[in-house]
Amino acid sequence: MKTNKLLFLFLFTVLTFSSYAQKKVDFGVQAGYSYAMPKVKSSQLGGNLNGIHFGPTLKYNINEKVGIQTGLLYNYNNTIISKITVGDSKTWQQTRILGHSLDVPLRAIYSISLADDFYILLGAGPNFNYALSKYNQKENYVNGKIVDDLTLHNTNIYASPSDFNPFDVQMSASVGIQYMKISLQASYAWGIMDRDKTVNGTNRENNIKVSLGYSF
Repeated sequence: MKTNKLLFLFLFTVLTFSSYAQKKVDFGVQAGYSYAMPKVKSSQLGGNLNGIHFGPTLKYNINEKVGIQTGLLYNYNNTIISKITVGDSKTWQQTRILGHSLDVPLRAIYSISLADDFYILLGAGPNFNYALSKYNQKENYVNGKIVDDLTLHNTNIYASPSDFNPFDVQMSASVGIQYMKISLQASYAWGIMDRDKTVNGTNRENNIKVSLGYSF
């Protein structure tokens, strides 16, 4: 239900901007590599995670140099954080993290023109993250093949009731280049909220994204 509300909010924003300022709005898509770095203390949310992200974007151009960029980005993480060999090299145990989340960035973008249709893009602003799910999966491999009967599929750590907060606010900065309708950006987001609600645990997640974008 919360995911549907976020989707509705984004679509409403898109339609509102397109109705009143079609010439000032750039619609696009973005996709790329993600790297999550939880800063934890006594938390189950530890372990740096590799992943991908993709989704629609919208940029409202206030003038030729300044704009406001937002979007709705889906994140998928699938990372092995530990591996222990049992016996020979074809038998091992490993811990895999599977995660799904949504990002709604809101950045002020400043464009510096270097040549015709070629710009440097500097951005800063908040990022709102909502974790849909996160699983800590214990996998067992025998003779190089996963054994489902020996694999432990833990429950979603954000399932209610939960000791973890799925919502996070981050501050982010970005730098990139754009040539005509194609852009390449790198961003870093600092987690502000503590996602671990236990007494002794803390978790603040930082994220790196490298994104390739296209504007229609």
